Amino acid sequence: LRQPVVDQLRRVVPTAGLGRVLAGEAVLVATAVIGVYQLVDLGPEASQNGLGLLAPGLVAAAVGIVAGRVVVLAARAWARRTRWRPRVPAFLASRQIARRAGLARTVVLVTVAVGVSTFAVQAWSIAATYRDGRAAMEVGAATVLDVGAASPLGLADAVERVDPGGEHAMAVTLFDDPAVPPQRRMIAVDTSRLATVSTWHPTWSETAVTTLADQMVPGESGRLDVQGTHWRVDVETRLVSRTHPPLLQAQVRTADGLPATLLLGRLEHGGTVVESDHPECDRGCRLIGLTFVRTPGELGRLGATVVFRTLSVDGVEVDDAFAPADWRPQLLGERREASAETTDAPGGGLQVSFLSGVTDVPAVLRADVAATVPAVITASTDAGQLRASRALFAAGPSGERVELTDVGRAVVLPVLGRYGAMVDIEVAGLHTDTEGVGLHYQVWLGPEAPESIVGSLQREGLDVLDVRTVHEREAELDAQGPALALLLLLFGAAVALATAGTAVIASAFVEARRRAYEFAALRTVGVAMPSLRLAAMIETGVLLAVGTVLGIVCGMAMAWLATTAVPVSTDPASGPPVSATLSWELLGVVAASAVVLLSVAGYLISRHVVATSRPALLREAQA
Repeated sequence: LRQPVVDQLRRVVPTAGLGRVLAGEAVLVATAVIGVYQLVDLGPEASQNGLGLLAPGLVAAAVGIVAGRVVVLAARAWARRTRWRPRVPAFLASRQIARRAGLARTVVLVTVAVGVSTFAVQAWSIAATYRDGRAAMEVGAATVLDVGAASPLGLADAVERVDPGGEHAMAVTLFDDPAVPPQRRMIAVDTSRLATVSTWHPTWSETAVTTLADQMVPGESGRLDVQGTHWRVDVETRLVSRTHPPLLQAQVRTADGLPATLLLGRLEHGGTVVESDHPECDRGCRLIGLTFVRTPGELGRLGATVVFRTLSVDGVEVDDAFAPADWRPQLLGERREASAETTDAPGGGLQVSFLSGVTDVPAVLRADVAATVPAVITASTDAGQLRASRALFAAGPSGERVELTDVGRAVVLPVLGRYGAMVDIEVAGLHTDTEGVGLHYQVWLGPEAPESIVGSLQREGLDVLDVRTVHEREAELDAQGPALALLLLLFGAAVALATAGTAVIASAFVEARRRAYEFAALRTVGVAMPSLRLAAMIETGVLLAVGTVLGIVCGMAMAWLATTAVPVSTDPASGPPVSATLSWELLGVVAASAVVLLSVAGYLISRHVVATSRPALLREAQA
């Protein structure tokens, strides 16, 4: 309203003062700095308020503004250097950039477009990688079968028979009683197959999965498997009190992996043989311990020295059944004191000596029954809560208190996520009571598992209750809001890049009339057409190249800086870590697209300007 009418009739466009322009630019730069600070300060919370997607555009705009000012100053220095040099194209291009500050806005436009495009592609890549990792974490393997099984050991043996090579299938048991808090949840896996079958990602732990698997196995110790119904044990017994002879029991796991107690007989003073029949072991049993118990109704202390010489089943002697190195005393109570003493017996065999309290149960266990259960736990799991997880186990064979020991750490564990522990299925299965504990049985299949393996598992007596795949879970995550938002950002970035190229061309065509007069005058004084064309290409190329390089650098930097702020999921805190690894392949695609698009724009601009610079324009202007 305050502009003179004459100026309006002359179409004089008002321009803002330099002070107001600099003030506006300063505000934008300050806003970008504040945005970056809050992005770093808020971390993952920035993904909830949209700052993770807003800050990159602000930073690209701020860098473009600063770069535009720097380009003008650099062009002035460049012009001084070309003053006395014979290179006409560089002479013309440097002066055109230096005297036309408006051309520097091209740098801002290109920087923002390329920066946002680079960030969008990298953010989409980071989120896609996260979704793949989360699906792998939540499912555990390429295909997961929920099955009905009798016990963890029975499940592991069935899978072993179906896939003896360990390349395609793995037995898994989840201790997921609803009453158990997340800190105490546990998953038992076949550690010998974990690295081959599961979808374990290297980013889940600093230690390699093969090393973690080895650490969950206490050590090599042979198991004792027998098959037959008639058991005979050759012993030599010396009792402390002959009035209270103990009963000898065998703790076994049946062919289905279920715990069973076999009453072998009474240990009489001076006795040499105990024998009995046990149809439970017709299909085979695994001997895990021997216990000495009171006769029902009797009270008092138990004391004896028993030498175990040989074990025969159905008349066949079991080799090295009582090798002293393969047995250990059971540990009792909070103090985990030995309930018996084991030594080498003179003449060969195992000598067991004990003198128990009124309520204690002396016992010896096979060495393959671990005294402590090695566990890999998550970094977020409290060690105290982990020790309380022993409530998920039985008291152990004949009452031994089970302890968990931390042998490795991981950020997340398959299925469990950020909280819980992972143990070996055989080690844990020897201590597990299948009654009163929430057990969920699964069979994990690798990506190359044959289709026939499901039928083979069913023929082993495993009922398939449900089937899930990691691809199905990936599709579900891809359909959620964060994934769709990043897909929209990716589309918007492509539009922004195309718009930037179009805007640069349109702006150049608007100025083509004025530039045509200048080039016509230069042609009149003898400047060759190739020099004019090269000068136009250098001028446009410098501006577009600066904007493209700065945009790529800004986009990559913001993608790395805003890794935790990218909205990768509706609940990122419960998932695997967000990888800050940038995709150089996608960067190459963006850079190539930007270079091709902007190169075409620069070529069209220079060609149009030079083509319209006819010397006749000067005569038309005089007329």
